[in-house]
Amino acid sequence: MTFLEWLITETLGEPTRQCGDGESYWPCPHCGHKRFHTMPVKPKFKHRFKCWRCDFRGDAADWLLELYPTEDYGARLDRLNGLRKEWAKHQDAEPESIFSGERGQESTSLEQSFLELRNLLEQPVPDWAVGYVAGMRALVWAQAIVDEYRISISDLARRCAEHLIHVKAERQKGERIRKAMRKGKKRR
Repeated sequence: MTFLEWLITETLGEPTRQCGDGESYWPCPHCGHKRFHTMPVKPKFKHRFKCWRCDFRGDAADWLLELYPTEDYGARLDRLNGLRKEWAKHQDAEPESIFSGERGQESTSLEQSFLELRNLLEQPVPDWAVGYVAGMRALVWAQAIVDEYRISISDLARRCAEHLIHVKAERQKGERIRKAMRKGKKRR
């Protein structure tokens, strides 16, 4: 049983049907329809749930948002980490690392890249390829953030993307204002 299946089972009770590949069915908590389910596991992606009738969907964090709507994002992440540890005890498994998929399957290419870049620290700087320096710095930074704030690497990537979108929008807004000011000065 995957973490998301376990989490939903803890709330809604045993599934009405299990397919064995991470896909299980319950009555939808929103519309009551029988087509609410966890989607089959795809190791490169987050495990998600969806109702085919009312389109209620999300991942484990979204499920907790549904259960605790007044809780802020940080508190929800803390609760999610605690629940993952509890699930790991039930599964006799280690909690997921940032290199693990939803079912604890390791993404060896990312982990291997990280370890290769970490090993570069032991080599003299002139021997490093330029791309490795940037990649290594990014991965070491990401690992430090993930360890310190106890968030998943995918959440970190999403937050970084949201920040970059915000920064780009602010720059474009500033550029429009400067353009408008220049046009105003030319008309005088």
